[in-house]
Amino acid sequence: MPNVLIKSTLPKSGPNNALINKSLSTRLFPESYKSTMARLLFKKSTLDAELPNNYRQVPNFCFALKVLKKLVVSQLNRYIAGTM
Repeated sequence: MPNVLIKSTLPKSGPNNALINKSLSTRLFPESYKSTMARLLFKKSTLDAELPNNYRQVPNFCFALKVLKKLVVSQLNRYIAGTM
């Protein structure tokens, strides 16, 4: 199943919200949520590939962190909309 499809349905799912709420209330997050790997992407094909400055770092966050962020933003938006 594609990650986009999973992420689009997660804010509506109760068990995931409970897990995220527990993580937020206890301020404990698994170490796997905190890890990031950086990929190097070449900026332009016309540049010299031998020079390190011609590459840029692109962070590759773990999928769970992306899901956590999406759920937190969704909950925050619902809270703000409910208080206005």
